[in-house]
Amino acid sequence: MGTKRYINENVYDRATGRIDYIFKNFEKIFISFSGGKDSAILLNMVIDYMQKHNINKKIGIFFVDLEGQYQLTIDYIRSTLQKNEHLFDVFSARQMYKNKHFHYRKCLFHI
Repeated sequence: MGTKRYINENVYDRATGRIDYIFKNFEKIFISFSGGKDSAILLNMVIDYMQKHNINKKIGIFFVDLEGQYQLTIDYIRSTLQKNEHLFDVFSARQMYKNKHFHYRKCLFHI
């Protein structure tokens, strides 16, 4: 098994670098958003990146309605998607399943 290699960069800077790479190398970007803390942090970092770099193209947001989430989580998801609707094309699993011709060549962020 390999050994750990430490670098002089924190997790935030590494994540920002990866986001930068994705935006520079992929035409369409798709993010899986559950409303949990990990996907919320990622989505907010992407929103910040888009605003900082004046990116106006929409990114895809894939949302799976688990039908068992807390109401506060559902409210947070709705609020986040509504506040940023100018940046997002939102897709649900149900929507993608029904549309047999759905193709979205992408880079998928998922945590």
